[in-house]
Amino acid sequence: MSREETYFWKIKTADSLGAGTDARIKLLLHGDSGDMEFSWLVSEYAYLDQDLPPDARGKHPSAWVPMQPLRERPKDFARNVVTLGRFPPCPGIGNLETGVLISDGSGSGSDWQVDSVRIMVSRSAFWLADNVGLVKGGVEKPLTFVLEAETEWSPMAWKRKQAALRDLARTDPVKWLAQKRENDRMIASVRPTPYAEQHSRNALLEAGWTPQQVDDLLAGRSPASQAILGKVAEGSRVLTADGIRVPVEEGVRVPSAPGSVLPPLSNRESEPD
Repeated sequence: MSREETYFWKIKTADSLGAGTDARIKLLLHGDSGDMEFSWLVSEYAYLDQDLPPDARGKHPSAWVPMQPLRERPKDFARNVVTLGRFPPCPGIGNLETGVLISDGSGSGSDWQVDSVRIMVSRSAFWLADNVGLVKGGVEKPLTFVLEAETEWSPMAWKRKQAALRDLARTDPVKWLAQKRENDRMIASVRPTPYAEQHSRNALLEAGWTPQQVDDLLAGRSPASQAILGKVAEGSRVLTADGIRVPVEEGVRVPSAPGSVLPPLSNRESEPD
């Protein structure tokens, strides 16, 4: 399930005669991981575009609000006004792709000229729908968003990182565990992490390793575990890369020396039928 996120919106009305509107506005968003249903936009802030520095007017995604005090707050969705607000918290919808903007047609100037719509999440990802144009009262206006800027802390980057870690846990559990424990140590320097080892165990089990293999990994009992545990056991028999059965000694899977005779099967192993 996706993490809960708070998405912010910023809409710039065009700088042309009669561009503004008094109508109520609602917006729907669609991402590659889900949808955000139509929400009425409740303004929290508004400013004239010229209140931003010249190099940031309608351009720079991180310049979300003016840094200098405003002379006077202008009317929401008025000509050349940038209006801002936020959506209620919801599950993350991934990379934003499209949206639908609607003016309900109420009030004066129900037809609305829109320059751009920007969406931000966690100050780590910014999307832009540019050159929106006329939004007629009561008519859905489709939007197409492009990712304008992204940091390494964005929800999409976090999702990619988690997928890469799950893949590493399947293919190289020793390396994965080393990285996990280093990360746990960093977190423990700030706050207690009493369940860190249990989380590691659960993640390795979810990656497809058997309970015994996970025990071997967590205990660090097998110096060759990267080579051995990378092979899937068939029953209780574990094969090395060249297909030779690996014996069990004191509960630890270790490879046999070249040319050596395999010891008798332990109680843990049995001959195949």
